[in-house]
Amino acid sequence: MKMNNLPKVSIVTPSFNQGQFIAKTIESVLNQDYPDLEYWVIDGESTDNTRDILTSYTGDSRFHWIMEADRGQANAVNKGWSITNGDVLGWLNSDDTYKPNAVKEAVICLNKFPSAAFVYSHCETIDENDKLLEIYRVKQSDFTDQLLFKCLIPQQTVFLRREIFDAMGIIREDLHFALDQEYFLRILQHYNGKFINACWAQQRLHSSAKTQSQWWKVFEEWWNVANEYANDIGPNDTRNGEVLSRAALNMFLAKCAQTDYDNAFVFLEKAFKNNRIPFGTFSNCIKYTEYALRKWNDLDRLSEIFQGLRSKNRLFVKGGLTSNFINGINGYNFYQNNDYDAAREMFLQLDLTNLEIKKDLYLKLLLYIVIRSPRSIGFIRKIKKKITA
Repeated sequence: MKMNNLPKVSIVTPSFNQGQFIAKTIESVLNQDYPDLEYWVIDGESTDNTRDILTSYTGDSRFHWIMEADRGQANAVNKGWSITNGDVLGWLNSDDTYKPNAVKEAVICLNKFPSAAFVYSHCETIDENDKLLEIYRVKQSDFTDQLLFKCLIPQQTVFLRREIFDAMGIIREDLHFALDQEYFLRILQHYNGKFINACWAQQRLHSSAKTQSQWWKVFEEWWNVANEYANDIGPNDTRNGEVLSRAALNMFLAKCAQTDYDNAFVFLEKAFKNNRIPFGTFSNCIKYTEYALRKWNDLDRLSEIFQGLRSKNRLFVKGGLTSNFINGINGYNFYQNNDYDAAREMFLQLDLTNLEIKKDLYLKLLLYIVIRSPRSIGFIRKIKKKITA
């Protein structure tokens, strides 16, 4: 960093066919109140009106652009950062925007925290008409948080020191959906980032954004990344299993979204295999079980999966919840096959004594198991009467 506290800042925007939004992106950069700024748009030969928009800004000496074929978003950012000469680097996608004074505030924070490899903040999410949807709130994140998918750093808000890019190398060009998060993960193996309680950027959510229209591909790439980095936590660290369990649960949802239910089951089983508490909380277990029950009726196999909870999951062993849960699954299985007497026997076997979890949670679990189908109303009433007795 320059000793005069005014380092040069280089912002790069990878661009392809975002003519609808890119003018607002450019304006948000060029309107920054910062004296030493250079801005490059690296376009991959857009076929819309992007060229005309880029040309209209060539009168500003801070603004530069390239339009040529590239190998994707990571390649464009790597190319841009490599040809710039700023001490601080930013990466703003061609449908996102900076908030006023973002660059100045980020530089002040980098000077205030000299040991930080980068700084980042909360991020607003907006729609295609600039309407504020919500604020994506984050926190101070480390390598393990990032790997556990617990705190995903908003790439739009990151301002990175040039020497870190030089030390860590380029963004991986084999990734197309998890490229930013893998890069931050790699940095956090060796350096610290610094969260700033501010909001420096806006992420635009719209139907053509790749992370919106193909969200499951983020999880598919992250599965590979998680397996690559999990042992770096430490092979004997319990969080190692949690990393793979969370990644497997994400893959479960991804495969369900693609109606690939056989492989969805495979990843659900992996979630149990890799973690003693695969769903983290009782409510999460209900959520994922409900998802499985709503998507397919292979309850025999689903019941087999949950049989493994007895030895692997403390949460379900406490108070006899394992037996209750399996009896509930089996009871629903019998019910679906119109064997009402056997279903009734399963639910009558529920052990409601000496429990460490409130009875209303058991009721909620059973309501999910029966999926609230119209012909189940009478059956649910009987269950409720037994539980609330």
